[in-house]
Amino acid sequence: MKKVQILIICCIFGGMGGRIQAQSMGCTDPQALNFSPEATINNGTCLYRLTNHSPKRLAALPLELPESSGLAKRDQHFISHNDSGWPGELFLLDSLNWNVERTVRVRGVNPKDWEDITGDAVNIYVGDFGNNNGNRQDLVILKIRREDLNRDTVEAESIFFQYPDQNNFVSAPQANNYDMEAMICFGDSLYLFSKNWLDNKTRVYSLPKVKGNYTAKLLSEWDVQGLITGATADTINNRVVLVGYTSLLLPFVWILWDFQGNDFFSGNKRRIDLNLPFHQTEAVEYDYSNNRYLLTNERFSNFLITIPARVHELFINQWTENPTSPSYYRGAGNSLVYPNPTMDKVFIQGMEGIKDILLVNHLGVVLEQHQLNGQEDFPLDLSLYPDGIYYIIVQYPLGRIDRIKVLKR
Repeated sequence: MKKVQILIICCIFGGMGGRIQAQSMGCTDPQALNFSPEATINNGTCLYRLTNHSPKRLAALPLELPESSGLAKRDQHFISHNDSGWPGELFLLDSLNWNVERTVRVRGVNPKDWEDITGDAVNIYVGDFGNNNGNRQDLVILKIRREDLNRDTVEAESIFFQYPDQNNFVSAPQANNYDMEAMICFGDSLYLFSKNWLDNKTRVYSLPKVKGNYTAKLLSEWDVQGLITGATADTINNRVVLVGYTSLLLPFVWILWDFQGNDFFSGNKRRIDLNLPFHQTEAVEYDYSNNRYLLTNERFSNFLITIPARVHELFINQWTENPTSPSYYRGAGNSLVYPNPTMDKVFIQGMEGIKDILLVNHLGVVLEQHQLNGQEDFPLDLSLYPDGIYYIIVQYPLGRIDRIKVLKR
């Protein structure tokens, strides 16, 4: 009799568990067409309506950058470069007028096809991995210390690599799946997103950030329905944005968020088509200090039309945030940071209900994270960090967030 009772109980709870699991997995984004209010775990199945958007045109790029192919933030400047057929030069641009303030030459390199640039708190990484013909066997990423960019000439370490899934190296111009133009720095690794001419998909590979010779690790693939030409990561909000265009030069971005770890295609994937016809969009960068994305396009010209090289501004919170959720809130909240500006320490006042505090630099890199214990005026010591702009992220229960700019000088 006991065995029968145990079997019945196991069947009941087993069935309930199956139903609970089925109800908890699904699309968790209220903006999606197939949103499931019962879902508590995002399984990456969200579907979205076709969306078009017109980003704001900020400025024309300088004459030195007709083929801007990568973009990265450095303090109050941006760094960009041309792609194939140009010297190994990085251009530091002012963020107001987008003029070239200084040109930095990378010593001892002979660029084949520089296609993207990314960075962390210490280094920048330049990808010489453009591969239109699909037959390159000298793929390399140049690693340069940020502090060296104050010089006119810099040295670079080399991260050489090959693809684990490529065996055919016969030249196939714009008819292969081993071109590469997009790279992000995420955690302790570099991630590359392929530009597939044949099937319009993208594959994600990972590489260490240490000089050497490697076989990249193939992680995943997604049908992006176009050619991926640039990428950027927002590590605070756990978002990745890809930029690209179709064979008809119709640009788009893919917004990836709410993913697990480095499985970038496991969460929400939303495509935004940009109202920029004949714009060959090549680069995208997240500007943390202004919570915006910046895109550049190369100069394009044919017998009918000429499109100058430009930079554009894009805000994406309207598509990634749920206005009915507490996590949508961004503002001053009940917390107060003082003194601001500061020379060393700052204190965070109004601690009731605060859960965690993060100190973030202007690149979005988390420098410190603290779990609070009820201390009323919580101190943060900035004396060990260089002068500049920082952000204090105050996290409350239920997901509400304050984002406070602090100036150290």
